Amino acid sequence: MGLLSLKARSAVLALRDRTFGASIQVLTLVTSPNGAGGQSSSWSVAATLRGRVRHARPMDFLQVRGGQQLPVGAWFVSLPVEADVSSANRLRVGGKLFTILGSDGGRTDALVQTLVCVSAEGT
Repeated sequence: MGLLSLKARSAVLALRDRTFGASIQVLTLVTSPNGAGGQSSSWSVAATLRGRVRHARPMDFLQVRGGQQLPVGAWFVSLPVEADVSSANRLRVGGKLFTILGSDGGRTDALVQTLVCVSAEGT
C-alpha cells in the first residue's frame, strides 16, 4: 500500500475527479499512405479525459531569445495519473492546441500527473 489507506485514496480520487472540469483531448500523430507513394500525417484523438488547465506565472519558465531571457507562455495541465500521455502527444482543450514539454508522471503514490505545455498554435 502507500501513504493512504484504500478508503482514503478512494475519497481523494473522488475529490480530484470533481475538480477536473475541463474536457481534454489527447492527440496522437497518425501516418498513412497518401496514394502518391508518400505519406500523410495528421493528429487523431486517442482519448478524451477530464483534467484541469492553468496558465503558469510569467516568470516560471524562461527562454533565451536574442541573448535575452524572455518568459515562455507555459501552461500546467493536470490529468489523472493513470492517463497514458507523453511528449509525443498533443492536447486539445476547447479550441486551444498544446505541445507537451514534460510530465511529472511516474511518482510513487501520485494522484495526478502534471504536464508542462506550450501553445502549439501555428506549428
